[in-house]
Amino acid sequence: MSDVDYVELRLHPEERLRLIEENVQDYAIFVIDRQGRIASWNRGAERILGYSEEEAIGLHCRELFTPEDRARGAVEAERTIADEVGRSVDERWHLRKDGSRFWGNGIMTALKDERGDLRGHVKILRDETLRKQAQDALVREQEKRIEQERRNAVLQERNRIAQEIHDTLAQSLTAIHLHLEALRDLLRQDNEPIHRMLDKVQELVRNGLTETRRSVQALRPQLLEANSLTGAFFRMAEEIRSGASIEVRCVVQGEVILLPPNVEDQLLRIGQEAVTNVLRHADATELELILRFEPETFTLEIRDNGQGFEPQPLGRGFGLIGIRERAKSIGGQATLISAPGQGTRITVTAPLESRGGRSEEPTELLPDKNMHKG
Repeated sequence: MSDVDYVELRLHPEERLRLIEENVQDYAIFVIDRQGRIASWNRGAERILGYSEEEAIGLHCRELFTPEDRARGAVEAERTIADEVGRSVDERWHLRKDGSRFWGNGIMTALKDERGDLRGHVKILRDETLRKQAQDALVREQEKRIEQERRNAVLQERNRIAQEIHDTLAQSLTAIHLHLEALRDLLRQDNEPIHRMLDKVQELVRNGLTETRRSVQALRPQLLEANSLTGAFFRMAEEIRSGASIEVRCVVQGEVILLPPNVEDQLLRIGQEAVTNVLRHADATELELILRFEPETFTLEIRDNGQGFEPQPLGRGFGLIGIRERAKSIGGQATLISAPGQGTRITVTAPLESRGGRSEEPTELLPDKNMHKG
């Protein structure tokens, strides 16, 4: 810049303002008179709001506000705040000439003369629609993650309660019933009062055992209440597709066989745990759920094309210890195949003939070094 240009810009503020209005295009800059009519309009305003300078001059600033903001008095409130404190900062939806909306971040400043009398307002406005959309998408993703974690916590707690009832109260009542039967055999046949008392105690135990089983049944996963195991997995896939940006495929192979309730419960819990881990950690774009019915075994396979990881002994982390324990509880076995950049595959195989019985040998969720993701 020459010395002449420097002096001219310094001594002539009108020239500075004119150059700013003509050259700044990232911001809409416009002046509003005391009645709210637009008195000046820069190129940035034309680019962002769509009105030419000729169209904008004389237009009331309320035309840039959405109908709902006009109805609640936002136009007047913005100017009033600027008058009282000097400026008003806002973020809200604005209207372009074509009726489309954009998220604007703006500052309105009161213009007062040397006596302090209000002459009008100047508004500087920036289009922040992309930032707003990114923030909204992040909030939605966080809300979905929180909801998924809440649902997962509820499922885990329901299963924990059901398992505790089954492992403690139900087994205790069964043991009491067996001991009462044995005691009855040891007593003399002619001791009628004791037999009546035993009958009453046994009736109470039977009622308690029935109620315990009913409670355990009521704690089954809600997906299984209204669906078969295969239907529950198809419903799970449908829910994932509607709530996450991932391609999900559910496949059933072989002749479908009705499995015992406790086996279905554990297999669905395993699937939910594995899917939750994929959505939370894998950064995958594809997920496949395979249910394979064979003459002697049932296999559940969960595959993803995500970032993968280096498996640790006993399946530490990634929620895999719980999967191993669930597979073990139905006499099954779980295997994990994963590598960095190669996705992950979890396979759970359960014997059909066991009908939920426990396996004699412990099962571990260990990486299979000889297999690769297919």
